[in-house]
Amino acid sequence: MAARNGARAARRSRDLPLVDLRRQLVADTSHSIAGVAWRWRNEAAGMLLGLCLFGRLVEQIGRAAAWWTMAGVLTVILLVAPARRFVVGRCWCAVTRHRLFAVFTESRVFNRSGRFPLILRVARTPVGERVVVWCRPGICAEDLEARVEDIRAACWSRDARVSRDERWSQLVSVEIVRRDPLAAGETVGSTLLPRPARNQRGVIDDAQAA
Repeated sequence: MAARNGARAARRSRDLPLVDLRRQLVADTSHSIAGVAWRWRNEAAGMLLGLCLFGRLVEQIGRAAAWWTMAGVLTVILLVAPARRFVVGRCWCAVTRHRLFAVFTESRVFNRSGRFPLILRVARTPVGERVVVWCRPGICAEDLEARVEDIRAACWSRDARVSRDERWSQLVSVEIVRRDPLAAGETVGSTLLPRPARNQRGVIDDAQAA
């Protein structure tokens, strides 16, 4: 009898649906129309601008010439280093914005009303990107600092640093470090050290090498 009741309880527990505790306690605001529009505003604006420019070119010079013009512009962007760095940097800014919001969602960075921190701006820096985050009531800079490891891994970066504004504590800067500008690309040998002598066969003498 006890075994039958245990099997029935185990089967009942397997039939229970898995629920997300956050969805039961707070309202889900991650998929609201305003939130989605705010997160994808730059991508939507860029796509709309590109379509408008392409349509204008088609009206002026024709469809075939418009395609060739767009291809020429892309070629210039790929060949000219400053333009290429600017475009790649802006793409990384977009990636950082979405990856940081993914950290907020997966690491449960929200207040009791279910609202996430607001990503105000993502800017390029010499080492990566700088993200300015507005902490809503119930969220502080220490909450983001406690998840630096998650931010670093999610943004595919070398390091991540969190700092609070000295005057406005609700404004938090998240530094995404992707490269070290002081790191040398190659090892430069010193010309001050004497070179070890070689014998007639080109082998370094052990005594001088020591």
